[in-house]
Amino acid sequence: MAEIDDYIEVLFYLDLLEIEFPKEYVRRDEIVPAIRSGLEETLIGYDERIRENTHILAEIYFDNLLNSRVFQTREDKFAGTYYRFASSQAAANREAFLKVNEIYAQSQAIGSRFFPDVFAGYLGVAEIDESPVIGEIKVPASDRIINLKHNQIQEIEKPLDELVATLEADNGIPDRPGLKERLLGQIKAGRELVHVGNFRAYLVYVTLLSGLLTLVEKYKDHVIGAAAATLIELLVKHVFGA
Repeated sequence: MAEIDDYIEVLFYLDLLEIEFPKEYVRRDEIVPAIRSGLEETLIGYDERIRENTHILAEIYFDNLLNSRVFQTREDKFAGTYYRFASSQAAANREAFLKVNEIYAQSQAIGSRFFPDVFAGYLGVAEIDESPVIGEIKVPASDRIINLKHNQIQEIEKPLDELVATLEADNGIPDRPGLKERLLGQIKAGRELVHVGNFRAYLVYVTLLSGLLTLVEKYKDHVIGAAAATLIELLVKHVFGA
């Protein structure tokens, strides 16, 4: 649902300031459920297929908001990292996001029927066109830890480094400004996890795998798409099929 996720993201930002975030400093796993709850509230009334990925989107939106400094952070080498929602920064981030977003501009021009029409149209034409390998991937448990061996890390890292270099040199997708940069960020974050070799499978799922699936879709007739598909097979072999 990579394309429809862009429309969902606009709805998320429209309702960002309505989400009931904890007022005190809390951990990531206490904030992500608040984001998911707010997102599900935003999408209530729409078909359940539109809402099926909220658990993944909540993780992605947390990282996006964190990168935009919407959360104040406190770190301790023993206790870990804590986050607190900054409403003033969130308001500024929301305004900046919507100001340049073409989907939002379209919705403002068309009116309240726009998003219901979008989702109805999407569900009317959407087809599941996944390879057998991709179809095998299941969302991993959030506490599942993966420990890769040195040879497994090398097998994934080499084509991953090559993909990053190729993607950095690419001109991007003309009708989707900023998408290439966002995907690069996800893929590089996932690469760091693979490099360490010890990580939560779920984090690789919402960063690296999510980015690769989008690349397969957006660059399906390009060497980038083929490279991404190869890496997905490697992740199934070493991470999600382990």
